[in-house]
Amino acid sequence: MHTCGGTIVQSKIVLSAAHCFWNDEKSLFYDKSKYIVTAGKFHLDYNSDKETFEVQRVLISKIDVPKTFRGSENNFEGDIAVLTLDNHIKFSDHVIPICVLWSTGFGQFNPNGLSGYVVGFNSNDSSTNGHLLREVPLTGIDTQKCQKYENVANYKIPDDKFCAYSENKTENICSRDGGGAFTIYDRGQLWLGGIFSNIITPNTSYHSGCDETLIRTFTNIYSHESFIKNVISNLSQAD
Repeated sequence: MHTCGGTIVQSKIVLSAAHCFWNDEKSLFYDKSKYIVTAGKFHLDYNSDKETFEVQRVLISKIDVPKTFRGSENNFEGDIAVLTLDNHIKFSDHVIPICVLWSTGFGQFNPNGLSGYVVGFNSNDSSTNGHLLREVPLTGIDTQKCQKYENVANYKIPDDKFCAYSENKTENICSRDGGGAFTIYDRGQLWLGGIFSNIITPNTSYHSGCDETLIRTFTNIYSHESFIKNVISNLSQAD
């Protein structure tokens, strides 16, 4: 069953959201053996025979999350996971890693008014679109501006987040697309800006659905630069 999205950073490193591997009721993480990373897949059905390209399936060796993550207890602060894979993903024309610019690039990442794209299955939608991978355009806003929205007023957005919304309010990503990347097209290619965390409603930070009008929050990868780099560095030393 499809659980969440993810983004390839290196052939053995995938970024996703910590909540994808978290049991919020019991405040503990599920075992990594429950998950398989797939690459090159365009159909939601795990065993679909309609795939155009080879689908790669790779087991997870390790899941690292920030120490600050405690699920809904602290409004999903630190909602990012670095997955270390058992084997390398093979790159091709349709399976490639995302580009990342750290401090030497975007520096202080400012999402205000930034046009981005998130890819997901929109799997809570019963229509045909919900079975195919698709790209959704969203507009970013920083935490301070987002906090002033009526639907967000009663919810404290963690400092490591930014928000995004659908301007046409007719399409959006769904809760099961969590872990997917907010990407920015700049300098002729796509760059990683954030990881889809949750959907905010007036009374709760978690919304299981696809309501196009609600604000989406993303974990800012630049708030967790050191954490991500350390995991990658440890893998490089081990290899």
